[in-house]
Amino acid sequence: MKLTNKEVILANNSFQRLLAVKFPVRTGMLLVKASATLDKHVETIEKMRKQLVEKHALRDEKDKAKPIEPGTPEMEAFVKDWLELLDMEEDMPEITLVKLPEKIAATCDKCHHNMDKTFEIEPEILKGLVKFVE
Repeated sequence: MKLTNKEVILANNSFQRLLAVKFPVRTGMLLVKASATLDKHVETIEKMRKQLVEKHALRDEKDKAKPIEPGTPEMEAFVKDWLELLDMEEDMPEITLVKLPEKIAATCDKCHHNMDKTFEIEPEILKGLVKFVE
């Protein structure tokens, strides 16, 4: 599966919210594995972002990086590099498509009886999962 770094960040946020739901073991395991892979890539992207900040920041008299101010040439250069980083594609063959179940295990609020309920997910979460689910 090929993903841009922007898609990785968006998907990672969605996966974090999805992992709070109880799933059948097989589905849960696939989600956890995909999430772990995305976490590693997000860490790398964050390291690169920090390097870009260091690269483009002005320095104080102690050679410490100052915050990059909006509207400055430094910010423009940072944004250009950041957008290039976000557009870079990564091949992630370890991620497989996940079939989300139509129903998930639940407990009745009134009698605490175990039951199945229709799996519902917010469209905002699905937006980041489009490439990952069937």
